[in-house]
Amino acid sequence: MIPRIVHQIYWSFDGKTKLNDISEFRESVKKTEKYCIENDIKHVMWDYQKCNKLIDKYPEHRQIW
Repeated sequence: MIPRIVHQIYWSFDGKTKLNDISEFRESVKKTEKYCIENDIKHVMWDYQKCNKLIDKYPEHRQIW
């Protein structure tokens, strides 16, 4: 069976803007989290550090990243 997971990614390109600073995106995240809870789906929020840790596990893809 395919795992039921919704992945969302957010990081600040300017190093200053936080997720909560962008109301439209934060509302989208809240709605997605609610949907996942109601439908027994795992929700994973990725930030820059988590993305980099993941790509470190697959160095052959670093150039693409």
